[in-house]
Amino acid sequence: MLDIPYIEIETHPAPSIAVIWLHGLGADGSDFVPMVEELGLDDCPGIRFIFPDAPHRPVTCNGGYVMRAWYDIISLEPDCREIDDAGLVESMSIVRQFISREGERGILGQRIFLAGFSQGGAVAYTTALTHPDPLAGVIALSTYIPSPVLITQNLSAANSQLPIFVAHGSADSVVSPALGAQALKLIESYGYSPHCHTYPMGHELCIEEIEDIAHWLRTRIAALDKLSTPPKTILQPYAAVPAYITKDGSEIRELMHPKVQGNQAQSLAEATVLPGTRTQRHRHLKTEEIYHITSGVGLMTVGSQQFPVAPSDTVLIPPGTPHCIEAIGDTPLRILCCCSPAYDHADTELLESQSGEV
Repeated sequence: MLDIPYIEIETHPAPSIAVIWLHGLGADGSDFVPMVEELGLDDCPGIRFIFPDAPHRPVTCNGGYVMRAWYDIISLEPDCREIDDAGLVESMSIVRQFISREGERGILGQRIFLAGFSQGGAVAYTTALTHPDPLAGVIALSTYIPSPVLITQNLSAANSQLPIFVAHGSADSVVSPALGAQALKLIESYGYSPHCHTYPMGHELCIEEIEDIAHWLRTRIAALDKLSTPPKTILQPYAAVPAYITKDGSEIRELMHPKVQGNQAQSLAEATVLPGTRTQRHRHLKTEEIYHITSGVGLMTVGSQQFPVAPSDTVLIPPGTPHCIEAIGDTPLRILCCCSPAYDHADTELLESQSGEV
């Protein structure tokens, strides 16, 4: 059970990728929330971004002041750090709890990236390089390796091919470029070939860096989708499927989808439309859709045709065809929706606003 605060943002429903992003000393999880929009990864498969808060603890180098910190820093020197290893190990355990939680929700380690800035990057580095199971990659920003011995003694064979993105500012006065270079030298000595970037900046991020991170993530995610597929689920219990509101305004449960259960060519969802309401008129540009009414009565519009529907009726909606459905009875209208190819949020085009204006 996770007992620290965190922020969670999904780029699309039913995400198949996770990014656990760790903030720097004295900040909190909200610090990097704007990155979700700035990275502009809406064209990728759904990504769940998780931004945990570090625990509060006294930080020796800051006069014992209590702040959010992944570990205590005892002394600061331009080319070295003295830290509390026990705090680092504790924070690695926190990150691994998030990794385990994602596995329980259907995203295994091979599809989880660790990312971090400054002290958060140090935890991401150390956790990823010692994690016993394969991860998708690590993003280390303006950071260093605080405990080389900890990594050397626990280097993970499962992550011997781990993709690594490294970025640092050439004018960084907080984590010196020399510390960043030491980290690079160490991981290269382990046999890694990190993607390294240096920018004319201080202890911060810049637009060029964000663009490079986005490009790297797109490349890595595309490689994952080519080389691996999620484990196949034969039985999906209904109670385990969360509901969400989709673009057209209906409540949806994705009962079977390739990005979650690992099937190949189609998706199956249950849509619920409340009495007296209707979905917004919309179309799917590539997807052929079939509606099967399981309960309630409705008024279906497909292109220029309009007709009533009742339980056991089935409706074909060809790709590119505008459609909507209204629940005209006293009980919710429930529909099984089969999509081929599988439903994709980006494939849905709204043809009117929520007020009904075209």
